Amino acid sequence: MGQGVEARQPFDLTENLDLGPRGQPDEVGSNQSIWRVFRYIRNSPLQAMPFPLAALLLTLGGPLPVSPSGFAQAAAPPASSGASAWVAQKQGGALAPSLQGKPVVVDIYASWCPACQTIEPTLRSLRQQQAGKVSFVTFDVSDAVQLKKSRERAAGLGLGAFLEANRSQTSLVAVMDPASGTAVQTFRASSDEGAYKAAIKKVRSMLKP
Repeated sequence: MGQGVEARQPFDLTENLDLGPRGQPDEVGSNQSIWRVFRYIRNSPLQAMPFPLAALLLTLGGPLPVSPSGFAQAAAPPASSGASAWVAQKQGGALAPSLQGKPVVVDIYASWCPACQTIEPTLRSLRQQQAGKVSFVTFDVSDAVQLKKSRERAAGLGLGAFLEANRSQTSLVAVMDPASGTAVQTFRASSDEGAYKAAIKKVRSMLKP
């Protein structure tokens, strides 16, 4: 009671470092990684942090460039390479005979997917307008039971590889060329009926009369 809390002294950045004739750590006599850490901490806001923590952050993350104002700048994240994960994969083989001669529209559906509910009116409209002119295939992946049924159906239609590549991408719609088994255009959570029609028209122009 009544006894004050002892104030903590700031950490001496030069403590336990070999100093050269100019009062700087001797890079030859000290570990080079410690010397690099010392330089960055001294010239950045990290000098306000406890030295062991700052050193750990710097050695784990690598050197951070220091701007002219003295603030450390984090490196930009690497650019993403390749197509998005949901883009339909090439099949590399013709689809089932029952799907030949007409564009094929395949969608990945799940009852718990809000986007699937959003695009359903658009797909229903397309089915009504393109009845007999386009083959529509829906793969239900709502649960294990439905996924098993969809896999069996996909295997019979020549779409097994497509389903396996995209079964986690609910609300995906692919407009496919049945002759080559490739997705000419893919959509995700899109209600753009005009875009679907344009893709269907493109596939139709590719099919032999």
